[in-house]
Amino acid sequence: PRDPVAVGNVRLILETSTTGQANVVWKSLRIHAERIDGLAKKPFPSLTQLDASRELLQESFDLDFSKKSSPSWIQWGRDSKFETTEAGLLVTAPGFDTWQGHGVLSMVDVTGDFDVSLDMDIEKLENASPGGESVVCLQAEFRNESKSFIEAKFAKSEQGRTTGEIQDRRLNEDGSFEYAEVASVPVGNANQLRLARRDGVVYFLVRDTDDFEPKILGR
Repeated sequence: PRDPVAVGNVRLILETSTTGQANVVWKSLRIHAERIDGLAKKPFPSLTQLDASRELLQESFDLDFSKKSSPSWIQWGRDSKFETTEAGLLVTAPGFDTWQGHGVLSMVDVTGDFDVSLDMDIEKLENASPGGESVVCLQAEFRNESKSFIEAKFAKSEQGRTTGEIQDRRLNEDGSFEYAEVASVPVGNANQLRLARRDGVVYFLVRDTDDFEPKILGR
């Protein structure tokens, strides 16, 4: 075939079909081609560079969740409980047999480069039901025809494995949505999630409670 290989479709894979553990060490990857494009060829900024460019953004908007609800944000979620405390907005959500979300919508319109960070304390996050995840995420949905969104999230599996993850969503031709997990990195616990867009590229960050600075999960 002469078809191009799309971004993300050169894959390094380890598969298992039995119980137990498998280990592999990826040593290096070299690609030669008539033409190579994609994000991998663009410089990857450091955390210091992302922080410095954030200070150059012209406008800022802060939400203090230790104060009562205001026109700046809206609560949503089925059967969930919202309580304003001195520490912030305590959201208590029961378990469900199907996927259910609970949270806050910020009533702002964001254009151009942006940097959105969410500080939080995860007081309780139980293991998910088989095949699912229990998650806390920071999500940004774009105003486009495909209704795409991106999210930085902290997830807990049915086995109790905790990770920082990148996920996006796109609209298929049949009207259904396709969700893709772009990256998954082991994280003990998280107290900050962050999305930073620079020149059309979004960087995903998570800060572990044991760390002083956030990690850049990817872009």
